[in-house]
Amino acid sequence: MQHSIDIVVSNYPRRMRGILMGVIGAVALAAYLFPDVAGSQAGAGPSFEQVVETFDIPPTAQFTTPPPPTRPQIPVASEDEDLAEDITIEVTDLEDFAWTAPPPPPTPDSSLEPRCSVTLVFPGELLWAVIGEDTVPTAADAVNSMHCSFNSPITQLTVELVGEDDSQRATIPFPVPVNDVAFPLPPGLNVPLIRADLPPGRYERTVTAST
Repeated sequence: MQHSIDIVVSNYPRRMRGILMGVIGAVALAAYLFPDVAGSQAGAGPSFEQVVETFDIPPTAQFTTPPPPTRPQIPVASEDEDLAEDITIEVTDLEDFAWTAPPPPPTPDSSLEPRCSVTLVFPGELLWAVIGEDTVPTAADAVNSMHCSFNSPITQLTVELVGEDDSQRATIPFPVPVNDVAFPLPPGLNVPLIRADLPPGRYERTVTAST
């Protein structure tokens, strides 16, 4: 029985050694024939110019540090009993003392400027009061209320009722001066009653605020 031998397989190691030796020889021959190729390719990058500049450094100035501040003196009790007699105090002359009077207090503005607002439910509704039983009316009318602000504190209100045959004048003081007044006046103020002898009829009312 005969076996066939593959020539490629049997000669593979010898061919590989021959190919390897040929590649090494070709590389060595190329390096020998062209020695400047590697060096020229390495230096083909951008070039930089190095500039060196020299300058003189001035000498460091030496400054003297200022002396530290003096420590405050600490008073020490003295055992000398006559030390107090050596201290003299100048005589104060009150006659030559210049004194100026203080400015006068600000005077309140004599012209009062009220700013009033009133509700308008039924404007113009007449105000009714019973003579001898109700107080002098201070409301805006029968259903509306009113609020007034003054530019100076007021101390009292004067309500004057003027009719065809008679009139009544009532002064209502405030315990503390106020700038805001609500009408009708709040309870607690001394609002007098309408005179019992005042004739019934229609009266015009005038309210005056005083400082």
